[in-house]
Amino acid sequence: MRKLALFIGIISILLGLNACEKSYNTLVGEYHYQVSGHVTLGGVRDLIIDHETGSLEIIQKNATMFMLIFFAEDGNTYTTNATVEGEGLVLDPFYKLLPINYYTHESTLLSGTVSVLHEENYQVVVYGMGELYDDTIIFTLQYNGEELNNGTKLIGKNITLIAKTK
Repeated sequence: MRKLALFIGIISILLGLNACEKSYNTLVGEYHYQVSGHVTLGGVRDLIIDHETGSLEIIQKNATMFMLIFFAEDGNTYTTNATVEGEGLVLDPFYKLLPINYYTHESTLLSGTVSVLHEENYQVVVYGMGELYDDTIIFTLQYNGEELNNGTKLIGKNITLIAKTK
């Protein structure tokens, strides 16, 4: 009887591992994605980032590692690896260029108040985790970087990237 219980236990464990592996295999493929969230510039200015959209391709490298290739609609491409840990995916940190456009209102003696457009480019390190929900992966990301010309610091926490299969 003990041998039968042990045998059934081993089979159950193997089937459970196989089921987990199958769920990760469903990650492979092509997705549409959209990024949204808030960033802080220089520790004082909070901004909503523009909704970045694009395509994502996920390629399986081995049983627990995947390559992610982001094709942003602005023409930039970013690549990183993701490792399966527990119930989620942990992204390897990667660099990306993040354009930020915002207006400030400045007072002048001649014109009164004028709006000034600021167009800045930030080099940021992106890191985070993702969770799989049927045909959707939801990544929670963090950004940390600085503006390329003036060195203004950028921090973004709880940036959301939602990728849905094509």
